[in-house]
Amino acid sequence: RMCRPKPWGWFPEAFTADQRILEAEELRLLTYAALSYGIKFLNYYIYQEKTIAGFSKSPSLLSAIRKINGELKTLEPILGSALPLSVQTLGERKDGTRVAILWSGGENLGEGLLVVVRNLDYRSTRGPNLNNGKKRFKIISKENIQIQIRKPSWLTVQKVEDPLTHVVIPHQMDGEMIRIELGRLEMGKLLWIKDAKGNQS
Repeated sequence: RMCRPKPWGWFPEAFTADQRILEAEELRLLTYAALSYGIKFLNYYIYQEKTIAGFSKSPSLLSAIRKINGELKTLEPILGSALPLSVQTLGERKDGTRVAILWSGGENLGEGLLVVVRNLDYRSTRGPNLNNGKKRFKIISKENIQIQIRKPSWLTVQKVEDPLTHVVIPHQMDGEMIRIELGRLEMGKLLWIKDAKGNQS
């Protein structure tokens, strides 16, 4: 029991004391970063909601919280057993692309790899953004993004798909490498590489 991975979670700060609050894409980027390391829960931290502006004062953030919560619920079968395997950065750390790989599996799920791709090229400032203020977070989109992942010996690739929409993502096998064409990359993307030996759905 002592050697079992310990579940952990992330508490984003859904408040501000200086009129600067998390923006929707900012929260999503941070959530994807946490998913990269295998979080098992996410809980929003609100400090003195009656006196300090919290997420209720930012409709766009509240909408993003609801959407992300729904997506995490959809991903629960994968995230529940996900264990981080590796993280690599393609290009420069300040503006490259980060690729995290996690193993996941279960009786109804089969085995597979969850891949969390994040765009590291963004701009953020501390200026006020509440009360219809200027947006302070901006992602710089990337074009023609391709990633490659070394196939584990146990994996026979059935398909690569978006685990939220189940849209199949084009890929090619090049020896032991899985080459995946992502095309345009905004904030980030989730991929599910399904093992053909597991559940066939």
